[in-house]
Amino acid sequence: MSKQYDFDEAIALEVLPRNPEDPYRYSAKLGQRWAWFGVTAGGYMASMMLKAVMQRYTDRNPAALHMFFLQMARPGPCIIEVEDIKPSAKGVCLVRAILKQASKKEGYDTKCYAIVTIAAVVPPEKITKFHPDARKPPCTKDMEHVPILPKKNDPDPTLRVYRNLKNERHGVPETHHIFEFSDLRPMDTLALPYLVDTAKHPLDMYQDDQLDTYLKPTLHYEVQFKNPVPTNTTRVLSSFVSMNVIDGRFDVDVWIYSEDGQLLATGRHHGTLFPITGTAKSRI
Repeated sequence: MSKQYDFDEAIALEVLPRNPEDPYRYSAKLGQRWAWFGVTAGGYMASMMLKAVMQRYTDRNPAALHMFFLQMARPGPCIIEVEDIKPSAKGVCLVRAILKQASKKEGYDTKCYAIVTIAAVVPPEKITKFHPDARKPPCTKDMEHVPILPKKNDPDPTLRVYRNLKNERHGVPETHHIFEFSDLRPMDTLALPYLVDTAKHPLDMYQDDQLDTYLKPTLHYEVQFKNPVPTNTTRVLSSFVSMNVIDGRFDVDVWIYSEDGQLLATGRHHGTLFPITGTAKSRI
């Protein structure tokens, strides 16, 4: 019997009955361990939604995922609906996924919305080029295990994050990590959306008293899948860089690498500064 890893249990899906003309529907449960400050982590939901989409395309690979966060999701039951936008037997496909939770009034509220691009069965051109100044994988020397959040906030214990605290430069908004699952679950495509949304936020490196009074939620982010994750990979490297904050909006660029330096995925977050007040302030 194969081992069931924590992350796989957390993104488990159950197929729901449907009429032929309706979207494909799955039930799932958003786990408490993937909630920060009581709000379910966006990257965790993205991985779950990608899994639902790939149930329809088991012999294909995703090329990109665009994730839009409409409302805060909370731990508990949810429904994921999957529907083709542009189907194709061999070419590029577009698929829509929607995650819903029961409304406090009636019906369901849409919490997040994803558009997944499925790669063509055979790439039109197998050409690969890198700019001479393309970002290189981070140096992993002297990286040590560091919790993402203070223990009182009960961060996800299934993921181990390593950083080089001595080498991080204050005032330079970038952070670098090693990621591995605590139970040594092998890394794969489903894990990448989660990891692209998991980091010490680079804007925190400014150590700016004004920025420290704001939460930094992501409104939308994208993942581009570049290369298959090598078999039996248990660790990946990452870099997160934020180049600007303009009128309270910011972006964060992300690179995910295998340990041998192969680029596995890139990402970009679009976020906004949100004042920390009331209950949220007391919990940080």
